Amino acid sequence: AILSSMTRKERANYLIIGPSRRSRIARGSGTSVAEVARLLKKFEKTRTMMKKMARGRGREAQAWAKMSGGR
Repeated sequence: AILSSMTRKERANYLIIGPSRRSRIARGSGTSVAEVARLLKKFEKTRTMMKKMARGRGREAQAWAKMSGGR
C-alpha cells in the first residue's frame, strides 16, 4: 500500500522523499510516517547490499578467470 501511494518519480528516486512527502504517503497508504520511513530505510539497506554483491561477483569472476589461465 505504501508503494502504491508514491508517485512514479518517488518510486524511481526515493531520495526526493522528504518529510512532507512521507506524511502524504503515510496518509494515502493508511500507515504511519514511521512505517514509511522504515520501508525507505530497508530499501536503502537492500540497495547497498545488492551493490556490494554485484561488485563482489565481478571480483570473483576475475579470480576464477585467473585460476583457469584466462585474463
